[in-house]
Amino acid sequence: MSYRGLVREQTPDHGINFSTRAELKLPIDDDVSEKPLSWYRTMFDISRIPVRQWAEICDDWGVTTLGCLDVSIRAVSCSPSGLSTRGRCVLAALSVHEVTLWEATKNHLKGEWTMIVNVTDHIVEMLDRSDKSEILKAQTSTWSSQPDFGVLPAPLVDASILALGSRGGTVSLHRLCLCESGQGSTASIARVELSEQWITHLAWSLWVTLEINQSCATLAYGMANGSVGILEVTQTLETPPIKGFVPEYNQKDHLHVNVKSSQVFAFGPDKRGITGLRWVGTPVRSSILVVTKPGIVHLWSLPSSSPVFWHGSKTLQMELQRSSAGSSSLATVSGLSYVTQRDVLIISLSDGSLHAIHNISIDPSWVPLDQPMDSTSLITSKALTEASRAFFVRSSQDAGVDYTDVNQINGLVPYDSYSTLVWIYE
Repeated sequence: MSYRGLVREQTPDHGINFSTRAELKLPIDDDVSEKPLSWYRTMFDISRIPVRQWAEICDDWGVTTLGCLDVSIRAVSCSPSGLSTRGRCVLAALSVHEVTLWEATKNHLKGEWTMIVNVTDHIVEMLDRSDKSEILKAQTSTWSSQPDFGVLPAPLVDASILALGSRGGTVSLHRLCLCESGQGSTASIARVELSEQWITHLAWSLWVTLEINQSCATLAYGMANGSVGILEVTQTLETPPIKGFVPEYNQKDHLHVNVKSSQVFAFGPDKRGITGLRWVGTPVRSSILVVTKPGIVHLWSLPSSSPVFWHGSKTLQMELQRSSAGSSSLATVSGLSYVTQRDVLIISLSDGSLHAIHNISIDPSWVPLDQPMDSTSLITSKALTEASRAFFVRSSQDAGVDYTDVNQINGLVPYDSYSTLVWIYE
């Protein structure tokens, strides 16, 4: 979770015996509920980073505004596991003008998180004074997963890529480089100029193995005019000479990246702001791109190997689910979660409602095609919204909740791969 200049990490207590106890454990005053879930928590503050004097290194008009000193968090991206010096994930924190990478120290549950790399420092060193205005326009970021090169055993090399989008219409790709001492740096892989429009959203698809030592992924980018474009990113792994039992790879010599911009847009400009962009990886077909805008859900996919699955684009109108006086089908999308077992995409809106798109792989619809024998196992938008509202009323009994109170959802994420969800109320 992020707010202002703070990033807070909360980890649920799964019952594993740690040397430290969880800090948060709310009591439950009824006899129906199960054992309350405990939470570990920690945080890091990016406002402690020394303020950069942008007026001395850049000629952009943006340096004359007070906003260039703002330290509010714009986005947080999580890397694949195994990138930190202790074998855990790394967090990329994007503020208005700074991109920093953070890792946990000894105790990742309650301990300190430290900054290992300031990506902006490396970008400033690479660009000329006239080009440094691009750094002032950092808008969004996303981190890819590790590609599968079809090699066994898997090569011991980090091939994940951090993508950054800017208000200048550019997308830049970077890679984290860590040495054994813990000191880190970043390597610039590619920088693609796409448009004069703002790049507001980025989303990586899963990597697909094209052949041995070659893998490909699709980077979707959304722009301020509502259009969505596609970048094809291909990585080739060069096999080093074998010295000993295990080949020794390094990022600079053995990983080669090729970026190709598609001339065809997934969705053209319609002047509607994009509220969500995400790839849904299904186990039986090619990935599906989900683009959400006020009142509309767009779906797009490349052709699959089987004619049973749809391809191209589909559009669904968001349905109104009344749960409070503030209910609206035009509310902002606050979270997406794909349930693999049911082939259902769950979408949460900021008005507190939850919506379910069924059979997204074959024939996306708000109505399920197959009615289960047990009606209680049926996932519908109405049932999910009623459950969300019931949780809100139950957790706010002392406040006297009525129809005029809106259970605003500010974020929803999957807790596991078995349709368990976690969200935040306001």
